[in-house]
Amino acid sequence: MNHSSTPVLFSVIIPAYNTADYLEATLDTVRGQSLKSYEICVTNDGSTDETAQILATYKSKHPELSIIVIDQENQGMGAARNAAIRRALGRWLAFLDADDVWLPGKLEQVWNHLEA
Repeated sequence: MNHSSTPVLFSVIIPAYNTADYLEATLDTVRGQSLKSYEICVTNDGSTDETAQILATYKSKHPELSIIVIDQENQGMGAARNAAIRRALGRWLAFLDADDVWLPGKLEQVWNHLEA
């Protein structure tokens, strides 16, 4: 979560194309992380399903989260990742596909390895 006085450790980069069926569960696994120093950068890559609506609803239901949504015409997964990376403020990038999930300690474990 991005608090202005606290630097963000991780920018979670999520490219999304027609992932309405999975996106909320994916976002829930980021929200459930034990390490809370993150922002979520999602690129809606020209989805034609309800992806945009799910992102808008999720942001409104979870105002405590720093969620950046980039909307663009469909340009493919690489361009969608790059668009999110350009907006990222975190010290580290963490890549997550919009139809995937993380275990609750994922970011904390990565951070512990980086610090070691």
